[in-house]
Amino acid sequence: MPVKICPLLKRLAALMLALCITSIGFAQSTTPSRPKELLPPKDIASEINILLGDLHSLERETLKFSDPVAEALAKAEIADAAWQLDRIWAKKVLSAAYELALPNTEQSPSQNRPAGSIPLMPNAADRSRLKVRKRVLEIARTDKDFISELVQLEQKSLGASGKHDASAILGDQALMAGDIKTAADYILQGIEADPTQINAPHLINGIALRDRALADNLILHYIDELRKFPLNSENQSDVRTFYALAGLVKPYIFEPNVNREPIRVNPPGPEVMRAYIGYMLEALNNLEQQYPGYLQMRRRILLSLWVPLQQFARDLANAFLNLESRSRRPGDNSTLPTVTSEEEERRNLYEKHIKDELNGDQPAVATIFSAISRGDFDKARKLIAKLADEMKKKQLSDMVNAEEAVSLAMKGRVYEAEALAVKLTSANSIIRVYPMLIGKCFAKKDQICASTLVNQALRQVKISDTSPPIVPEGIPASVVTNDQRLDPILSFIGKLAIDMLPYSSDLAFDVVNELVSTANARPTDSDQEQVVFDTNVFKQLAGKDEMRTQQVAYSLRSPVQRVLALTAVYQSRAKELAGQQSQLTNSR
Repeated sequence: MPVKICPLLKRLAALMLALCITSIGFAQSTTPSRPKELLPPKDIASEINILLGDLHSLERETLKFSDPVAEALAKAEIADAAWQLDRIWAKKVLSAAYELALPNTEQSPSQNRPAGSIPLMPNAADRSRLKVRKRVLEIARTDKDFISELVQLEQKSLGASGKHDASAILGDQALMAGDIKTAADYILQGIEADPTQINAPHLINGIALRDRALADNLILHYIDELRKFPLNSENQSDVRTFYALAGLVKPYIFEPNVNREPIRVNPPGPEVMRAYIGYMLEALNNLEQQYPGYLQMRRRILLSLWVPLQQFARDLANAFLNLESRSRRPGDNSTLPTVTSEEEERRNLYEKHIKDELNGDQPAVATIFSAISRGDFDKARKLIAKLADEMKKKQLSDMVNAEEAVSLAMKGRVYEAEALAVKLTSANSIIRVYPMLIGKCFAKKDQICASTLVNQALRQVKISDTSPPIVPEGIPASVVTNDQRLDPILSFIGKLAIDMLPYSSDLAFDVVNELVSTANARPTDSDQEQVVFDTNVFKQLAGKDEMRTQQVAYSLRSPVQRVLALTAVYQSRAKELAGQQSQLTNSR
């Protein structure tokens, strides 16, 4: 590795102290503090070479990791730091990370599965691998040829659904970057790979927020692809398709981690609505021919078409009425729905469920969820009180307290929200509530309030229950199985540090020191050593004080955590060096 004498004796002494305190198993960084001003060309080149040497050292350390997914994650982050400085090497490292994160033959029963197959329910290991592959695709997104190679690897390993999901990931990332055209291209690739999977079509509403006409064209293309693909009940392609289409014609976006309330999206235009109604009538008719009695089973779906049909496709009324008469059970004299009757039916059905469950012995979790989502917290608590399972009762009570705290905070009743927040015992609830409350303090520029809540959150989250959230009956527990390598408590502490950073660097570093202390207190056996957290906090802090952040990163005991934290510091430095290199190139 190139050696450079650092002129900042103070920094060298501090680093030597950190290295003496912490035993590390890889080459020590010799890089100086992050440059603050535009350097001469020779110095920029020297800085880049030294940084690449450090990154190569870290990459060699990943070969010692016993967990291939931890190795893959570390390689991906190292490649991200090198992406603008040594693209050839970065792509080589990314390819290795992607292959490590693909399931092998024994782990992947989805190999060679045709389009239309039932999607396999991912377990914790699947989620860990998928998270790494998403990260690799995010880093490589601007290199279309390289991306194509990675997607081909995904398809070879995971079949048509693998290509669909990889395309959806890329579409989502392009959408977040504001590249609507590229996002639309990837959405189409995903739909064409397997039109019965829902991840790619789901993204069309994100397009609609920015370009309704483009979204309408995508929906029309989606319907055209569906017409080429025969639906059936055995592989559940029918219910997946109907669900995806319903979300597109009555669009909204709900991402609890981003927005607390659903974002309403302008509905599609008349051409899309007519195509949708026509396709649904054709599909239901075809499925009835395949499975006699299908229309009776799916009568509610058929009836949902009547109201929009009156507005957008009156000429299809006879086709609808023919199917509707065949969907009636003997003695059924019910009338066709109206807008008002549909709303009343939903409300009456909800009230009936609540009443029945309150009069029964063991209320369904799904009914409790429904009450919570509607803000009927008192009814939810009454239902929870009837449960015999004490663990389930504790989890659901915590969920009610969290959702009511969020509701109160959004109404400006912060003190009442704080009173509920201190009762929270699960990590999921604490993570959901406290960032919002702390944000309220920052909005008022009340640092004392923010510091008080941060300290309270730290006390609670360190002793919190990290078990997965409870799910309604009939939903596999694997749906909410956590990534076992990602520590939610450490990640939450890191997020608190980032939240504090714009207001007080010292407070942010105090919080990140708590993160390191908590991480180092974890058992050091081979399994626990692989536990990771979102190291973005080190990247953010390095932008404020690289030397201090690097010292904190070195103090992590786990080799995996230490490599990831140092890589995050180097990502910050790489970004600045790449910027300086670009300025130098443009000035010539």
